[in-house]
Amino acid sequence: MNVEITISGLCVIALEADPADPKPEHPRAIDIIVPDAHHHTCRWSYLPGEVFPSAGTRELPDMVIDPVGTRVASLSLQGRALEFRLDGNTVTEHTVRWGPDAEAPASDAETEWLNWIPKLQDLGFSGFTVGPAGQLPPHARARITLPKGTLTSRNVIADRFTNDVIVWEFPATGARHVLTNEIVFMATGEELSVIENGNERWAAALGPDATLRMCISHETTSVPLDYGDPNNVLAHLHHFDVLTGDVSVKFREPIVAEIPRTGRPICMGVVFVHGGGA
Repeated sequence: MNVEITISGLCVIALEADPADPKPEHPRAIDIIVPDAHHHTCRWSYLPGEVFPSAGTRELPDMVIDPVGTRVASLSLQGRALEFRLDGNTVTEHTVRWGPDAEAPASDAETEWLNWIPKLQDLGFSGFTVGPAGQLPPHARARITLPKGTLTSRNVIADRFTNDVIVWEFPATGARHVLTNEIVFMATGEELSVIENGNERWAAALGPDATLRMCISHETTSVPLDYGDPNNVLAHLHHFDVLTGDVSVKFREPIVAEIPRTGRPICMGVVFVHGGGA
């Protein structure tokens, strides 16, 4: 089966690789690290007929309904460190799609580059210790260790009236480029197992031509009253400071290069390349 995981909201995509390489194509490990940000909730969502609890798991996900009536299972990941394992995985290494430095994609294929996801340092923050799989880093709300697969980006943030892409400036490093609002992980295998504290808690095994779609999200717990107001500064990203231990005064908020309008607040991820180790 194909596995597709959409990663949405305030998450750090931690790539274990040589920190001197800003664009590691084949990192040793990929983790989703969720900061302990107030007024946010980390959730794992999937179709209820596709993921099932393993023996001994009694926890039930919430049932939520999307605007067209589709039933979706939604499980809180607050305070959890999970490992997704994929039996029969068809690849033996991680692959991250990058491209040459640019301000914006020149084709639909180029929107998949992780160039459009800011790095933690682009916000003025330093790094942090990720630690071994199965353990939460200090001040992290959740952690998901991914199996071998491919990481891309999706959904370029555009002007809501003209649909023109928006170029953002990052004063901390001088970077300048568009942003994408989602990160997508893809892999192919036979059975997905979700491990917590060394035990299998959930599993999924669809047919060979089926696609298991899931989402790891860390969005605002409720919809703000000003959600649809114009937003030209990404002040919302200051929440990453809890992971790095940096005081918020170091935070340098991204700003738009021109004056378009976009929905707010924008909860999005950042990339952090780290060398591993405890």
